[in-house]
Amino acid sequence: MARLAITTFIIICLVNNLGAQDCKCIAAKRSETTRQGYFADIIVIEKKPFKQIRGVVHFPSTDASLDGALVEVFTRPEYLLKSKYPENVSRNQKRMAACWTGADGKFYFKGVPKGAYELRFSKDGGWSITHVYIVINPNSRRSTNAKIIVEMTPGA
Repeated sequence: MARLAITTFIIICLVNNLGAQDCKCIAAKRSETTRQGYFADIIVIEKKPFKQIRGVVHFPSTDASLDGALVEVFTRPEYLLKSKYPENVSRNQKRMAACWTGADGKFYFKGVPKGAYELRFSKDGGWSITHVYIVINPNSRRSTNAKIIVEMTPGA
């Protein structure tokens, strides 16, 4: 059942080019993976479940949208909840989808099945990598339909 849901999600992403009409994100190629970041990773744990994965990436001090950030969706995000990360995290995770933000800094992934995910945000040029632990539960009344706001900071 889980394999069918993941396969359906991947097909939906390919058909929809990973974006909504108001989102200017551009599908990332399979070879375009997490960018080298500054040594300090930023981890955000979202406490409330979301109905969908959509939001905006911006620069915190100016609130300006961030163009050219790679947004990736990974399975198996549980390592973000631990104080010490296992060495082999990348072998256990599967990247389900990815896109590059456009000038508006927006991202949107349609049809994400219920579950926990890691959203990973990276950018060339010494930016800190931001990891967001998120739970998607589209049918829950507790879930929010709010946008996910992600602040990325350049390394010092």
